[in-house]
Amino acid sequence: MLLIYIRNAKYRLNGFFVKLFLLSLGCKVGKNFKCLSIPRFRVLPKKNIQIGDNVTIGYDSIFEITEEGKLILDNQVVIGDRAYISTSSLIHMKFLSGIAENVSIRGTMHQLQKHNPVRLNKNKTKPIILEEDSSIGASSVILMGTHIPKGVFIGANSVVTDRIKLEPYTIYAGSPVKKIKERE
Repeated sequence: MLLIYIRNAKYRLNGFFVKLFLLSLGCKVGKNFKCLSIPRFRVLPKKNIQIGDNVTIGYDSIFEITEEGKLILDNQVVIGDRAYISTSSLIHMKFLSGIAENVSIRGTMHQLQKHNPVRLNKNKTKPIILEEDSSIGASSVILMGTHIPKGVFIGANSVVTDRIKLEPYTIYAGSPVKKIKERE
């Protein structure tokens, strides 16, 4: 029991230090913020991250939110270990949404014009929204322009793009995702 208390205290302490860091850069962070380890920020946040109450971020997570981008994590959002979240637009995870370990959420990609090498093409970006009570399974990829409706569960190792219209309270899986069944 003591070990659990000590571990939770460490997570809260990590969250406290990350909260101070983000607040010093003009971001907003709510109560009871926990970080299992200190996340990495590939771009220095500048008033473009907003975190609600009771949010937990797993081990070794990476955030790459450009100056033009914005990350909003509503209350009780959970981000699993080794998550990679990147955008030049908006990523909004709403109340009680969560992602498992090794999930990649990418709101930006190269334009892929044939007259330029891929790495020299400009980027294009679209918002990503995860509605309330939506969950993303381990090692899945969520690409720009995706809207995950309320109550949707995405199975492990899935790829979700903006080309697929998802229905609320439904389970999807695959690459690209396909409807498996509705939640009971």
